[in-house]
Amino acid sequence: MNQLKDNQIYRQFEKYYQPVRQRRLKRWNALLKIHTVSPDEKSPKLKRFVRKGVPHKYRAKVWMQLTNAQSRMENSLGLYQDLLTRVDKDFKTLEQIELDIHRTFPDNKFFKDGKEDRKKLYNVLVAFAEYNKEIGYCQGMNYIAGLIVLVVREEEKAFWLLVCLIEEILPEDYFCQKLTGITRDCSVLGDLVKDRILGTGDGHDDQWDLVTAKWFICLYIDVLPIQTTLRIWDCLLFEGDTVLFRVGITLFNLRANQLAKASSIVDVIDGLGNFAIEKQVVNCHHFMNLLFEDKNAKVSREIIEDIRDDHRPIQRNKPKRMKTMLIHQCTQRLAMSS
Repeated sequence: MNQLKDNQIYRQFEKYYQPVRQRRLKRWNALLKIHTVSPDEKSPKLKRFVRKGVPHKYRAKVWMQLTNAQSRMENSLGLYQDLLTRVDKDFKTLEQIELDIHRTFPDNKFFKDGKEDRKKLYNVLVAFAEYNKEIGYCQGMNYIAGLIVLVVREEEKAFWLLVCLIEEILPEDYFCQKLTGITRDCSVLGDLVKDRILGTGDGHDDQWDLVTAKWFICLYIDVLPIQTTLRIWDCLLFEGDTVLFRVGITLFNLRANQLAKASSIVDVIDGLGNFAIEKQVVNCHHFMNLLFEDKNAKVSREIIEDIRDDHRPIQRNKPKRMKTMLIHQCTQRLAMSS
């Protein structure tokens, strides 16, 4: 997550974006003096503010209030500590979490040098696995919980935000052993991209999944620059999972010309890689404008659900079972990456 610190594109962006941050902070200062954020409030004004970015000063507070995390925590006093102190936890789950902790943002100073933050992340993941035993712990959760810990800082709050994200905001079948929802949504994104950007004659859509699976598994963490990822998450927590498809379509649109010429899996991977140093992506303000102003990226929940219906597991044929295998291979590579 620190790979851009010495990058010229990043430095130029920071110089441009600092005044923007200051202006947004002043606007949020004024808003929060007279306005209480809640998960039930979806006003156009609040949507506009969230889409333009939540200031770092308020991000933890606003994320907790945009979701049900704050109220669920307040209504469940003592539960988090109880989950941590239970003695009948699954040893294999604890072992896998411990293994993945050291692979989570290895270059980030908080996790690289701070045992306290690694402990927070470990506790949040252990508590979630105990809280929702049906889901338990799935690889990829470490990145998601890790980002939440870095933003929220308090582990109990991080736990409840993770609970709300997985149980209320994302589809219920995203985090499961078969990755059913992620497999399906890779196909949904592929259909949207073929319809709106690349056309149906490309023939590489199964290969796209090798890349786009990570997008959904990590919710764009460790794929895009951190400031861009945080801006995406602001909108994800407010507007829901349709934002994930807007991001995916926008990324494909940025590389449409390169992908149209792809003749191998290597070309596809190259065409959908290195977004962390892509000028139009590093500039999160510009990228978010593309996300919400480009008509190709606009997609409604009704459209997404209609396409999802075409990719339900019962309708899958052999090639799509092969697609599931590819997604699992992607997950294994993710688990082994540093």
